[in-house]
Amino acid sequence: MTGRAIIIVVVGIIIVAGIVLYNIEAASTSIVSNLNAHFSKQMALNIAETGVNLALTQLAKNRDWRTGFNALPFQKGVVTVKVFDTTFSGIVNSCIGIRSTSTFNKVSDTVAAFGYFPPKLKPISVKGLLTLNASNAVNGNITLDGRDHDIFGNLIARTGTYGVWTTGSSFSNGGSGSVGGTSPDSVDHPPANPPDSSVIALNQPSAGFFSSPDSAFGGTPQGYAPGTLMAIAKSGVAGSQYVTDPGKLRYPLSGITYVDLPSGGSWNSPNLTGSGIVIVHNTWGNATINNSSGTFSGILLADNIVHMHGTIIGTAISCTTMPTGNVIGNGTASILFSNAAILNATSVLVNGARLKVFSWWE
Repeated sequence: MTGRAIIIVVVGIIIVAGIVLYNIEAASTSIVSNLNAHFSKQMALNIAETGVNLALTQLAKNRDWRTGFNALPFQKGVVTVKVFDTTFSGIVNSCIGIRSTSTFNKVSDTVAAFGYFPPKLKPISVKGLLTLNASNAVNGNITLDGRDHDIFGNLIARTGTYGVWTTGSSFSNGGSGSVGGTSPDSVDHPPANPPDSSVIALNQPSAGFFSSPDSAFGGTPQGYAPGTLMAIAKSGVAGSQYVTDPGKLRYPLSGITYVDLPSGGSWNSPNLTGSGIVIVHNTWGNATINNSSGTFSGILLADNIVHMHGTIIGTAISCTTMPTGNVIGNGTASILFSNAAILNATSVLVNGARLKVFSWWE
């Protein structure tokens, strides 16, 4: 082969190699570009989905929350979430919409969800402001008011209940204590001493009276098999807590607060501050809450309640047939019945208080 031919061959090889390398580089650049685009799109989708889930968590804490999030930084991206009341084709009742729009590396994505809250539940065990399974008494300057109140303690006419409902044969109103309520004919009776007899229900049927927290909410037929409330408390939903040592509780209380004590154990001088459902119970049915104080909105349910103080807006339930201590309440306690507080407390029992999502768009 002549020198000229060799030069032509070498130049040809160089040209071909250059074209091949160029194509390889172009393909590599395209692959990297496609990979970056796919990664950015996936991250934008993930961030948008996270925005919806953040909204669901906030709604679980407060079903009236509609604030949303504006340009919230997340994973080197940003997400804006709108929460709004709306309607949805085929859904009779109004629903809640969540629209989450994200941006990551100049790539945007939107995820939307629609859902509703199932109706709140009122436990069937609430038969009066105080629901008792034995004779009992109050003294001191305690006020028991079975008339209905809002969650702030403001009176609502003609929608209350008995001041006291008990399977026992007596309820003594000593000292300066006063009892009021709403009689079965929907007449409100302000707290008085002596109280109007129509707001204290004695000798009520003991058959079927609950022996555990779950049975107080209807038991297995209503979806509360043994251990259900304890499991919800252990899940931590809506701030719920399960403890065997009350000293480890976090305040303010919310969700279901389940205090599981040893046999004969007593939770002494608790500061009941917060809202939700407080359960003081053990396997033997002899756990006691003693000398409570603070301001609490919701349901107090215990094996044995002794010496209530402070303020409770909602209802209190004592399961024991053999109450200890001299009275269930004394001092300057104020116990006010509230349908609203009870319904707010039991909202955690409906799907863990989370929105029931029926449509999710990506």
